[in-house]
Amino acid sequence: MLLLILSACGAPPDLTATPTLINLLYTPRVTPDPNAPIPSPTPSSQLSGQFLTSAEQAEAPAIAWVDDTLLVTWINADEVAVYHYAQWRFGDVWQRAQALPILANRPYKQKLIPTSDKIIYLMWLDALPNFPEPQRVWYAPISENYTINPGALALTNQEAWDFSAVGVSNGGIWTIWQGGIVSEPTLYRQFIDSLGRPRFSEPILENATNPFLITDSNGQGWLFWLSNQRLWRGKWSDDGVLSDAMAISDSVRIGLGDLLTDFRVGIANGDGFAFWQINQRDGTLVSYWSYGKLDSATWTAPQPHSTLWFTPNQLVADTMTAVGMALSEPYDLRIYQWTGSYWWAEETGVRIPSALLRPPTWLYRDADHQILGWSQPYRASADLWLWTGK
Repeated sequence: MLLLILSACGAPPDLTATPTLINLLYTPRVTPDPNAPIPSPTPSSQLSGQFLTSAEQAEAPAIAWVDDTLLVTWINADEVAVYHYAQWRFGDVWQRAQALPILANRPYKQKLIPTSDKIIYLMWLDALPNFPEPQRVWYAPISENYTINPGALALTNQEAWDFSAVGVSNGGIWTIWQGGIVSEPTLYRQFIDSLGRPRFSEPILENATNPFLITDSNGQGWLFWLSNQRLWRGKWSDDGVLSDAMAISDSVRIGLGDLLTDFRVGIANGDGFAFWQINQRDGTLVSYWSYGKLDSATWTAPQPHSTLWFTPNQLVADTMTAVGMALSEPYDLRIYQWTGSYWWAEETGVRIPSALLRPPTWLYRDADHQILGWSQPYRASADLWLWTGK
């Protein structure tokens, strides 16, 4: 696994490299030189590629897409400290990447949350080195010149293990985070107002894990979570009220020694799709999925899919699309579309030189606007890639 280096925070370094498009005609070596750069992925004819950087993270880069503006963030380290990095793209023009002025120790699980007034907040988990500092949810708005005003703030004051967040119509953000004792998980709700000020947290669900908050195309919020080996969902209002909560399906059965490594939900029209990634005790990864109408009391039972890291569109669109990694060599990230009765492989997508350790990031607006990002393991770090286009 790729591990971030524990370090105190020093002065953020300045990145001087200008992003460049990869050579789409590059042919990988048959017998790679161990000192040579990693072979470039092979794209489909409809994708163009962007090598972002090499970084010490297994997670795919976090991506936010607002109108024609794109923001990408990741985590990296040098011999002095660990840093959050960000890079803007305005239209078709990439800006220089910058290390953000944020104190970091061992940050992970970056998420980018756009608000209704088009401010993008970076949220993540971190525990600062002041022992016994708990792991908290942190957040910071990222300006177009990479400044953080008023600064990075801790949302939680107790141990947090997971979180989900969504922007609401008044410019604020609702966050659902999992805290408390690991064996007695509790979900809390907490609001960040349009000026970036946190409200007090309130517990809303006990014995619940893996919160996922999402808004459909009509502006209706939905909260999904797992509890007692069941998949639950409820309606979520802009004023933070959970209603119509019910168990809609079994969850994937977690056996002794198995690990749930990822859970997320996607929405297309009035349909919802849940995706589980299970690392079984023998090291085998298995992807599961389930779907149903958002207002239905019964969804399908989770069933395995033929790819790994099967993950849905991060945006709400008319058609549900998902990306999965092929089970065997040659590895590729395939784009799937839900037809209403089965998953159809729309295209091969991108051929990659080795398997992934974490799921890709996938944003699909329509056939002409789509973005795929992932972290490609390479030696002791990884290469972060971004693909855009048809």
